[in-house]
Amino acid sequence: MSNETEQAVRSAFVAGTSTVSDATAQTFRDQLAARGVPADQIDATLRAHGYGQQAGQSNAPAPKAAPMRPDIDPATGVRGLTSEETLKAADTLRKFWTGSPEALEAALERAGVPRVDAPADTRTEAQKEFDASSLAPPVDPSSYNLNGIWLQRSPETVTDMAKFDGMLRQSLSALRVPQALGQSFAEDFLDAAAATDDLAERDEAAQQQFHLEQRSLFAKVTKVGWAEAAAQMKPWLATMPTNIRDFLRDSGGLNAAPAMIRLWQSYQLATARSRMGGTKPR
Repeated sequence: MSNETEQAVRSAFVAGTSTVSDATAQTFRDQLAARGVPADQIDATLRAHGYGQQAGQSNAPAPKAAPMRPDIDPATGVRGLTSEETLKAADTLRKFWTGSPEALEAALERAGVPRVDAPADTRTEAQKEFDASSLAPPVDPSSYNLNGIWLQRSPETVTDMAKFDGMLRQSLSALRVPQALGQSFAEDFLDAAAATDDLAERDEAAQQQFHLEQRSLFAKVTKVGWAEAAAQMKPWLATMPTNIRDFLRDSGGLNAAPAMIRLWQSYQLATARSRMGGTKPR
């Protein structure tokens, strides 16, 4: 094969924007056939170098789009919300938030949510003082300092960890857990969830024994039976968003005494705050 013919074929292949001419292909075919190269091999070679394609086509592999990566905050490890998720979360916060309406709108605006006129602040002075104290939860769930809670824990994937972390923060906020107590509550919650997973592999008698032991320990610490405590907390928990209630139930994070005690303490704080305004806890 002459240098001009070989160069023409290779140029068409590399460029990927033009076809091999009929004259060039025929010259190539004649030269290789004279050397004893089978016709099907010659045709395959021509096709590989662009012969028979429409202009602009190429057999070169198309460039692949870069894979989408989850928007994970490197500082907190929490997955970023989409615009739709952010607006939905904002609506939920506006519905259930009991602190300063202006503080909530300011926090939402910093997160990129369009500001709306804050409703009138109907809190009593005592409630305002409570909300300004260390006993109040943070306005932004991402403000909970949960650094290190995933050490020596093994979620299935980073995405699972980020999703669980996000729901855990939202739950702490819904339960009105003080910011200073967020990490200890989260650790107890994760321990309980892990214990629940382990419990699934044990027989029914062992499972019943575990729950009896946890309720006994709860009663010993709080001086209240678990059945009575659960009945008192039921209306309070019913006011929370459905996804929060589902997460608390399905995760198993409230099945061990330490987390059960944390939940009861959060309820007592919510009750104490509500009595400052003569309303039921929420």
